[in-house]
Amino acid sequence: GPVHLLVTDLLLPEMDGTALARILAGKRPEMRTLFVSGYAEGVLGAQRTGPEKPDVLDKPFGRREFLERVRHILDGAAAHVPAE
Repeated sequence: GPVHLLVTDLLLPEMDGTALARILAGKRPEMRTLFVSGYAEGVLGAQRTGPEKPDVLDKPFGRREFLERVRHILDGAAAHVPAE
């Protein structure tokens, strides 16, 4: 079935979240991505403010903030996978 949203941390044991998102987006181009991280600035750098700014939720965050962001993304706000 369809995957509407990938929620992934930016820092993962085997690869970073942006690499995971790129791999999955190749198979499911309709999928949107929400990155969560306590270290987004260090991982994303300039991509965080560029023209194709990814959706990032900074840790720590509460349940309400998470659910509002998910709803916002699923309701049509563009989510982009950062380029390498």
